[in-house]
Amino acid sequence: MEDNKKKGNMRRLQAISDKVPEAEKIKLDTVIDRFRNNFGIRDLTFPNTLSSHERAYIHSKAGQFGINSQSFGAGETRKLTLSKSMKNNKVIKTLELDMMSITLIHMLEPSSFGYDLPPVEVFQNISNTLDDSTRRNYHRSTERSGFTNRLFTAPPPKIPKRRLHYQFEHSRRELPIWNFQGKILQAIRQHNVIFIKGDTGCGKTTQVPQFILDDAMARREKVRIVCTVPRRIAAVTISDRVATERGERVGKTVGFQIRLESKISPCETILTYCTSGILLRSLTSFEYSVLRTTTHIIIDEVHERDRQTEFLLACLRDVGKQFPNLKIILMGADMNTNLLVSYFGGETQCPLIQVHGRLYPVKLHYLEDVLTLLQKENDKKRQREQQRPISSRNRNSIVDNLVNTLKYPTTRREANDFGSGSAVSLGNTNFFDNPPTNEFMPFNAEENEVDLEAIKNELDSKIMKVWIGGDKDNLSVENFLNLVDNSQVLSIDYRHSITNTTMLMAYSVQGRLDCVEKLLSRGADPKLSMILEDGRSYTAKDWASDHGQMEVVQIITQYEFTLAIIATTNSIELEPSVQERLDRYQISHSDERVDLQLIVDLLYYINQNSAPKDAVLIFLPGYEEIVTLKQMIFTDHNLGNFSHDFVVFLLHSNIQTGDQRAVFEPPKPGKRKIVLSTNIAETSLTIGDIIYVIDSGKGKEKTFDAMTGVTQLRSQWISKASANQRAGRAGRCQPGLCIRLYSSTRYQSMNDYPEAEIVRSSLQEMCIYTRSFIRTSLKIQDFFTRLPEPPAPIAVKKSIESLIAMGALDENEQLTKLGFSLLDFPIEPYLGKALMYAVALKCIDPILTIITIMSHREPFQLPLNPDEKKKAIGSKFEFSAGSLSDHMSSLKAFQDWEKSTLFNDNVQRSFCRDRYLSAACFEMIYGIRSQLLGQLRAAGFVQNCGANDLKDLNTNSENWPLVKGILTGILYPNICYMDKRNKTLFNEYDTKIRYHNASVLGTTRKDAIANLPGDWVIYDEISQQDFSKSIRTCTLVGDVPLVLFGGNFSTQPVATDDEQYDDGDLLEAGASNRVIMKRFDLNNWITFCGTENVVTAILYLKKRLNELVIKRLQFPSLAYTVEEESVVRIVAEILSAEDQKLGFQQISGIGQWPKLVSGNLMSTPSSGYEQSSTLYVGNTP
Repeated sequence: MEDNKKKGNMRRLQAISDKVPEAEKIKLDTVIDRFRNNFGIRDLTFPNTLSSHERAYIHSKAGQFGINSQSFGAGETRKLTLSKSMKNNKVIKTLELDMMSITLIHMLEPSSFGYDLPPVEVFQNISNTLDDSTRRNYHRSTERSGFTNRLFTAPPPKIPKRRLHYQFEHSRRELPIWNFQGKILQAIRQHNVIFIKGDTGCGKTTQVPQFILDDAMARREKVRIVCTVPRRIAAVTISDRVATERGERVGKTVGFQIRLESKISPCETILTYCTSGILLRSLTSFEYSVLRTTTHIIIDEVHERDRQTEFLLACLRDVGKQFPNLKIILMGADMNTNLLVSYFGGETQCPLIQVHGRLYPVKLHYLEDVLTLLQKENDKKRQREQQRPISSRNRNSIVDNLVNTLKYPTTRREANDFGSGSAVSLGNTNFFDNPPTNEFMPFNAEENEVDLEAIKNELDSKIMKVWIGGDKDNLSVENFLNLVDNSQVLSIDYRHSITNTTMLMAYSVQGRLDCVEKLLSRGADPKLSMILEDGRSYTAKDWASDHGQMEVVQIITQYEFTLAIIATTNSIELEPSVQERLDRYQISHSDERVDLQLIVDLLYYINQNSAPKDAVLIFLPGYEEIVTLKQMIFTDHNLGNFSHDFVVFLLHSNIQTGDQRAVFEPPKPGKRKIVLSTNIAETSLTIGDIIYVIDSGKGKEKTFDAMTGVTQLRSQWISKASANQRAGRAGRCQPGLCIRLYSSTRYQSMNDYPEAEIVRSSLQEMCIYTRSFIRTSLKIQDFFTRLPEPPAPIAVKKSIESLIAMGALDENEQLTKLGFSLLDFPIEPYLGKALMYAVALKCIDPILTIITIMSHREPFQLPLNPDEKKKAIGSKFEFSAGSLSDHMSSLKAFQDWEKSTLFNDNVQRSFCRDRYLSAACFEMIYGIRSQLLGQLRAAGFVQNCGANDLKDLNTNSENWPLVKGILTGILYPNICYMDKRNKTLFNEYDTKIRYHNASVLGTTRKDAIANLPGDWVIYDEISQQDFSKSIRTCTLVGDVPLVLFGGNFSTQPVATDDEQYDDGDLLEAGASNRVIMKRFDLNNWITFCGTENVVTAILYLKKRLNELVIKRLQFPSLAYTVEEESVVRIVAEILSAEDQKLGFQQISGIGQWPKLVSGNLMSTPSSGYEQSSTLYVGNTP
């Protein structure tokens, strides 16, 4: 009921806010976005000049971003405040263990390990535990596994072979970059770093590496080149094109290496295309071994600003100094050139070579042109708007007020005349409905004009009166404004003729908030200062701070912040009829969503007015829009009649590269190619027959809030650079047309360039790479300041803190043994930690599958049709087997898919289709899983036979409570408390959290929460959706997993205190009398308490568990002692006992034994090395 009310409020706000003109939305969006990204400002109050529609719009946007918003006051005094303040919730929980569990723990005596554990410090600094030889051998063994995520360490550079044929020479010479070949080669020889800014279609990605190869062959010089691109499909297709131009097949001179797939020959390949992540991981190898055999590194598509590329730039800038013969070539398209060139030392150190593209003319049409073309009008909305005519001139916009008052202070006459056209005499006492005053108004009756000198004297008097605290009834500010207005030449920033003080300074000293706000709203300049006798310069804010008026300081700070970021973009003048049509459309359709029906109408128009050979490329934000539009193309009552003439391709990161390659093939005669794509087709990919581009102007962007841990995946407006890249897709091979589904005004307001991904992402992975890369004396934060655009310091700090809590870094920010081990897994550090737990506790099979799925994505598909969606959710719930766990659903789905692969392809396809599962996703999961298992083998964690083989390491794979414990340890602090009394979910910061609709817990009724077992929910991600936050990929757990696996990873005892608690202090009923209990804080918001026996026992077991994990990291192949086996057994038994006590359903069949299948039933990771023709699924023997 509450959710429906929220949705209703959201719809009402959206309906009202849609009436705000686009230009005003753009400006308000700028204010809100900058407020979100400014960690220094917690609150922002808008003046009372907002209209009700504008306030509704701000409320709507704030709700979408999880920002608190509140309006207060009435009428002309109504204001709105945004706040990022967070609540600090607390939980005090009684911990209980049965006597059997306590007895089992007491059996573990401190000396029971049978040997003396080395001090904890030995494990905390990797330099003390691994010598150079060990690290070198470790990396080599990892490469031999065939599943590496680093570049293969190749032999020394070699002289390139002569190209085998020149049949593509003519097409190469036609590329614009061909004429720059000599200039590029000369720059490379003379400089260590160069930047090639090449327009779309100039040929830089395919030709620059070949220039280097051909030049080296002619000079008989030895080379080895690595070229990075952001996306997997680009690495595959470009390497294929370059190899073809050289008359070879991929895997000889030219190869590629991406995650799970490679075609290279270590002895022959000297040009490798790879993704940025592959090279980044290679830089963490021992003594940069890859760079020792590499002569040229090309970083392509630097304009995309993805976090791996951004990090690579910083790494290469530092490492390049150690390798004076290494050449670094940066290549990109439309971007901030000065930023990158200056980053590498300016043009003397990093020369810029600009290459203009071979773009054919591309004609641009904006939304207003499209509406004119299609006469797209909504009759129902038009009728409504005829009753409420639009007039942007009559809107009272905060932004216009703020901007205009900077230059043209609004007079009282102007404010009263606003939109009315009536004249107001000086004697009118109804200005802003203010009460009349008896103050003297200087006036020269003989000359019928104001006496300016008399007004100045009166202004001086009033400023001095306020300064000494004589204005108690606000009459001075009102008369001050009257005097300024009627002087016709004096401004609101009038200075006292002797002291040089302004009225804003005077009221700031007195702390008069209402008067300060009134002056600011009328355009008073807070930056004006007066010079004191000692030479110091004081502004109004300085005076307020000196007199302890901190509320005034906050108000002026907020005002300055708002003014500093206001966009002054004005609407582009359009013909009245065009503007009217555009206004009607924008009110009838929210710009939060892409108008897919408009795209269908455009496709129908294109199909009727152009030849079938003219292909269409449509840019959409995400997978949901792509799938929906594809359905609409084939079912539309107009366009659907021609659907048999269409060949529709989908380009998305979740589609396998083999399926994506088909888009480059020409369709059959008479067929029209329609490509539906995300921004994956913006750069690198060239689809030769594209004539029409339809650009939605939106792209999915994932942002991470370091303070709250909340992730948002939202459709955002793209940058101008991205818009130009998209338009360029239409003019690669012939003249084209780009249709932009946004107005020319919207285009003018877009950012010039995209924001660097690293400033809006979680930095855990980047921090651990940093520590492995930089010298030990340098702080991680210091290295991040060296990036071209550093992320916020608080984001880096939070990531470092989480890595310390995880045990990957010690208190001095040095890598621990765990941290070093995590470096070699191509997954996030917290997921890699699960593998270490799984090895130590002998439940590797289910953990390996679950964390692989978490690193990629869930295999479940959610159809758009309501009936099918219900069936899909039911299917996921069925896979959960009553476990109340999304992780279990994914695990069971993968295991059942494995079984289906034992039969023919039809059985496998039917299995996925009937259960709404993605076969392509399973293929990728299988490949990643095999890769991780191979790396565990290479590192010595998994032996081929005997102790620590797969059979031994799966001893506890059937113990689901133990698996949940490990998941608790890696997902911590992503945890919510289930308040069964109030039937709510909350965490440290938020009290209104719900289960995501895609979760198996999403169908849980509110009144059923009290009957669920356990009090805690672990989750993989919390996301903002409208006005609420939702958690997804969830599992219910009890207290013991949280205590054993949560909190900081440490082998030191946790300090506890004796405290007295009443029943009311605890969240569940306890003893009726006041009791003495031991307390320990898991973190800032979760406190556990219990009897001395319980607390002492559980903390001791936690210590022994962490010691066991550390020992397995130190000696992975060493057999377990009897005492270590006891630790594993006791942990498993205690977790199982609590699960049974809480009433969790006992699940079986989660540990799968190996199944031998034919290699042709599923795609497998390919590499340059020979692969066995037989595959083992599950626990590979």
